[in-house]
Amino acid sequence: APIRDAAGLISGVVLVFSDVTEQYRVAETLRASEERWKFAIEGPGDGLWDWNLQSGKAFFSPRYKAMLGFAEEDIGDSADEWSKRIHPEDAPGVLAVLQPYLEGKPGAAEVEFRMQCKDGSWLWILGRGLVVQRDGDGKPLRMIGTNRDITERKQAEKSLRDLITRNNDLLSAIPDIIMEVDALKRYKWANQAGLRFFGEDVLGREACEYYVEDDDTYAKVEPLFDGAGAEVSVDSWQCRTDGEKRLLSWLCIPLKDDQGQVIGALSSARDITERKQAAQALRESEATFRKLFEDSSDAILLIDGTGVFAECNQAALDLLRMTREQFLLLPPARISPEFQPDGRSSAEAAPEMIALAHSKGLHRFDWTCVNAEGGEFIVEVSLMPVTIKGQVMLLTTWRNITERKQAEKALAEQKRIVELVLEQSLAGYWDWLIQENEEYLSPTFKKMFGYEDHEMPNSPEAWQKIVFAEDLPGVFEVFKSHVESRGAIPYYGEVRYHHKDGSTVWVICTGQVIEWDKQGQPVRMIGCHINVTPLKLAEEEKLKLQTQLQQSQKMESLGTLAGGVAHDMNNVLGAILGLASAHIGSQPYGSPLHQALDTICKATERGGKMVKSLLSFARQSPAESQKLDMNALLRVEVSLLERTTLATVRLHLNLAAELRPILGDANALTHAFMNLCVNAVDAMPANGTLTLHTRNVDNDWIEVVVEDNGMGMPKEVLEKAMEPFFTTKETGKGTGLGLSMVFSTVKAHRGQIAIESEPGQGTRVMLRFPACEPDTPIRASASTVADAPLSAQGAKKVLLVDDDDLIQSSVQAILEVLGHTAVTAALSGEEALAKLEAGFEPDLIILDMNMPGMGGIGALPRLRALRPEVPILLATGRVDQSALALAAAHPGVTLMAKPFGLRELQRQMEALGLG
Repeated sequence: APIRDAAGLISGVVLVFSDVTEQYRVAETLRASEERWKFAIEGPGDGLWDWNLQSGKAFFSPRYKAMLGFAEEDIGDSADEWSKRIHPEDAPGVLAVLQPYLEGKPGAAEVEFRMQCKDGSWLWILGRGLVVQRDGDGKPLRMIGTNRDITERKQAEKSLRDLITRNNDLLSAIPDIIMEVDALKRYKWANQAGLRFFGEDVLGREACEYYVEDDDTYAKVEPLFDGAGAEVSVDSWQCRTDGEKRLLSWLCIPLKDDQGQVIGALSSARDITERKQAAQALRESEATFRKLFEDSSDAILLIDGTGVFAECNQAALDLLRMTREQFLLLPPARISPEFQPDGRSSAEAAPEMIALAHSKGLHRFDWTCVNAEGGEFIVEVSLMPVTIKGQVMLLTTWRNITERKQAEKALAEQKRIVELVLEQSLAGYWDWLIQENEEYLSPTFKKMFGYEDHEMPNSPEAWQKIVFAEDLPGVFEVFKSHVESRGAIPYYGEVRYHHKDGSTVWVICTGQVIEWDKQGQPVRMIGCHINVTPLKLAEEEKLKLQTQLQQSQKMESLGTLAGGVAHDMNNVLGAILGLASAHIGSQPYGSPLHQALDTICKATERGGKMVKSLLSFARQSPAESQKLDMNALLRVEVSLLERTTLATVRLHLNLAAELRPILGDANALTHAFMNLCVNAVDAMPANGTLTLHTRNVDNDWIEVVVEDNGMGMPKEVLEKAMEPFFTTKETGKGTGLGLSMVFSTVKAHRGQIAIESEPGQGTRVMLRFPACEPDTPIRASASTVADAPLSAQGAKKVLLVDDDDLIQSSVQAILEVLGHTAVTAALSGEEALAKLEAGFEPDLIILDMNMPGMGGIGALPRLRALRPEVPILLATGRVDQSALALAAAHPGVTLMAKPFGLRELQRQMEALGLG
C-alpha cells in the first residue's frame, strides 16, 4: 500500500507478507487423513455425495442440500437433477476433469465450479471425487466425494485481483482482519473485517465482527512496541458480536520510522476455530477408529502395495497364535491361494491382487488357514482397497467361520441322510407352499402311483388329477379343519388314488402346517403319503373269510339242527312205515284199508326222502368214499339234463384232459350238480348258455365251474343264497334247500365253493375238491357178513335195541309178520349188554346208532366181543362216513338206513340168510 507525505506524494510502500507454511502443513495432514479414511471424516462445512453411475441415482447429504438453500424434502437424489445446477460455463470443465478418473486414472479428482442455489444465486464449489467400484471390465459403477463452499475465498480472490488491478483499497479485500496500530496504542486504520480493540469502538460495534473483552492480546503483543522483536505471532481466543467465542491466529509486524523507531504495527488475524476443531475431531476420530480396530472380534490386517504386511490388530494375532514380530514376517500367501495364481511369489502377485480388489471394490472368499500351532480354521476373507498417504493398500478382514462351516457341513450331512431316507422310504414326501400354490413331490411319491419323476410335475394339480373324485372333497375338508384349529386337529385321512395302470391305490395321508403368516394364514405345509393298499386288500380278504366262516358256522349249526330233527323224524316215519307195511299184506288187494295202508307207505317214503335231504344238508362227509372221475360224472349229468330241461338252453362242456380223480360220494355230487344246473336253467331265458368247466389247480386240487348267462343275482340275494330255506322262487316251486345242500355236499368232501354274480351278468359257481392219486384204492361202502355163519331157517330170536317206543312196536310188528315172534327188546346199549351177559343167545341184533348213554356206537364193540358170530343190523338215519367207518371196523355188521319197512327189513335178513 502506498505511503504519502503531507503533500500527498508517495513516499513509500507498505508490503504485507503472511507466513502460510504452517497452514499448508496442516492442510496436507488433513488431506492425507481424509484419503486414509476414504472421505469418512470431512469438515463440518463439506457436503457429502454418493453417485451410482449405472442407475443415475445419488445420495446427497443434508449439509450438501442446505449449502444450496434446500430443505431435505425440497429436491430428490437424481444425479441429473443436481448436474443441471452446474453453471453452463463450468460444466464442460467439470466433465473434462472427471473423464480421466472415470476411465481408470487412480486417485481423486478435484475441480472448482459454480452451482445455482434455490434462490437463484451462485456458489463457488470445490468438488472432490473418487471412483470406489468398477465391474470386471473396469467400467466405473460407483463414485463418492465432497463439495465445499469456497464462495468467500473466490470472492476475496476476485476482489484482490480487482484491487491490485485498480491499485485501490487493496487491504479492504483481504479476508483476514487487517489493522494498523500506532505507538499510542490506537487504531490508525482497520479494514472492513473490523474489531473493537483496547476497549474503544473505532468503526462502530455493528461493524465489528470480533472484539476483545480484556487486554490479553495486547499483553502478548506489547513487547513488539518496545523493539523486542521483528514480529509477534500468537493464537488468542476472541469474541464475536453474537457472543460466540472464536480462536484467532495473530501476526503482528512492527512499523518503524526513518530512525528505526517503532511507530506502529501492522496486524493480521485469521479465524482458525474450525481448523482447530477439525483437527481435534480428527484426533478423536482416529482414537475411536483405533479402538475399534484393536477391539474388533474380527482379525484386521493391512497389506501394502508390495505384498508386505504393514499392520494387524490383536484379534489377528490371537487367531494365528503368534506375536506381532512373527506376524510381520508371515508371507501374505498364507492369507489366500489367490495371491499366487500362477506360481509367482507373493510380492509379485500382490500388486495384481490389489488392482483386482480396486477394480471390483470389496472382494470376499472363504479360505482354510493353519495357525502357528498347526491347527486348521476357516475364515471369511474380505479384501478392500484403501488409500493411505497416497498409497493404495489392501485392508483385509478375517472372520472365523470354522464353527459355522462345521455346522453347515453337519446340516448338509443331515439333509443328505434325510433325503436318502426319504428316497429309500416307502412313504411319499411332499412340501407345499400354499400361498404360491407350488408343491414338491418326492420321486417315491410319484413312483407310488406308477409314475417316474419326470412324468409327473411338481404341483398340487398333478396329484389332484389322480385322486378319486368322490374322495377329493374329504381331503379339502380335513385340510380346512386342520387350518381352522391352528393344527390342533391333525391332517389325517385315507384317500384312494388311480394308479397309472388303472388299479386303485389306498394311501394314508398325513401332514402339518409348519409356517403361518402374520394374518394367521398357512404359508407352508409338509407331509407324507403311505401306501396301505396291501393292508386294505388283506382287510377285505379277512372280512371275506370272516363272512365265509360265519356262513360256515351258521350252516354247521343248521346242519346239526337238521340232523337232530331228521333223527326224530326217521323214528316217527319208521314207526308209521313199519306198522303200515306190516299190516298191508293182511288186507285184500284193492280194499279200502289196503289202499289206505298203501297211501300211508307212500307218504312215509316221501317223508323219508325229505328227511334224507335234510341229512344230506347236515352231512359233514360223503356217505360213500369212492374214486371218482368228475368228467364222467358231469357227462352223465348232462345226458340226463339234455332229455329234460336243456331243450331250449345251449350247453358247452369245457372239460380238462387228464383231470385228476377225487374221493367222494357219486350220488351226493350228482345231486349237487343237478341242483346247480336246474338253478342255472331257471335263471336263463330261452337260448341261454350253460357252461361246465373242469381243470386241475396247483398240484392237489381240481376245479369245477358251473356258469350261466342268466339274470344274475343282486348283492343282497347273493349274500343269502346258501342259507337253508331261502328262495326267490314262487311258493310251491322251491324248498330253499338246493344251494344249502350243495354247500353241505362240497364241505362234506372237504371242498370249497364260491359264487360270483351280478344282475344282468349271469352267475358263476366255482367248486374245488382235493384230488387223489390215480392209484388210490376204492374203499368199500359197507361191510359184508359173508364169513358170518348163518342160523337155521325158521323163526329167529331177535334182539331189538332202540330207545324209541314207536320203533320198538313197529319193528316187532314187522318181525311177527315175517314169522319171527321171539323178539327181545332193549331200550339202551347198556340193557342189551346186560341181556347178553345174562346168557341170552339171539340170532340177529338190530342196533340203533343214536341212543342215550353209550349208544349204539359205544355198545357195538362190546356186543361184537360178547357175540362175535351174531349178525348185526346197524340202523341209522344218517348214513355218513362215520357210520360207514364204524360198520367197516367190525365184521358181520351191515348198515340199514332209517326209515325202513317190511320189505327193506326182509331184504336185509334174506341177505344175511335169516329170511
